[in-house]
Amino acid sequence: MLHRAIRGRIIHINQVNVDELASLSTEQLLDRLRAHLRPQGAPAGLLDVTIHHQDIRRPLGMPHQIPAERLHRILDDSLRSPELPGWHLARGVRLTPTDLDWSHGSGPEITGPAEAVLMAVAGRRSAVEELAGPGQPVLASRLAR
Repeated sequence: MLHRAIRGRIIHINQVNVDELASLSTEQLLDRLRAHLRPQGAPAGLLDVTIHHQDIRRPLGMPHQIPAERLHRILDDSLRSPELPGWHLARGVRLTPTDLDWSHGSGPEITGPAEAVLMAVAGRRSAVEELAGPGQPVLASRLAR
């Protein structure tokens, strides 16, 4: 569950967008939609797409190897994103993927596949089972709330 302050900001941002678009005609809205059919820019888009792809693949048993360069960037983004609980979940623990040259934080260590680390800090409880180390119970208890 998102922290209340973060959820409030997301709702506010959505309302700003709704207010901005409310005065447009149907044709103007369609023109805008057509102009933005292909996502551009924002690294948050890559983060969002990658996490949701894994949300679909994991339950279907369709593993996908995320390229290391992308996973490195996405892990960093997942801990800074206001839309994800990563900053809170990773507080006071050290994330150390076993298959990627990346780490974050200090405290009891959590180890495991980088993709599982990503999914856990994105708030996916099922990924915690793939992790180990003295910090794993800390993360598991935070996700259980």
